Amino acid sequence: MEVIEPTRTPADAQEPAGTIGPLPAGFVGPLWLIIVSGLVVFALGNALAIYLLLASGKDPQEVVPLVTAVVGVLAGVLVPSPVARR
Repeated sequence: MEVIEPTRTPADAQEPAGTIGPLPAGFVGPLWLIIVSGLVVFALGNALAIYLLLASGKDPQEVVPLVTAVVGVLAGVLVPSPVARR
């Protein structure tokens, strides 16, 4: 059985493996807006749930990790990529 090794040219070595290339210019803006607005709506809903739970005297222990997860995702979306070329 012969093993076939993938070949990489010097031009391929400039790009990180596993990249899909740049997205079309008209695609990135609406997609980013949909994702971020969905996360913001989810975060506001969780904040409202925490407020209502605290107002009713219950422990919001189950909802707080969801809010922190949304904040972490939003931070990840807004931070520049370390592999992006400028």
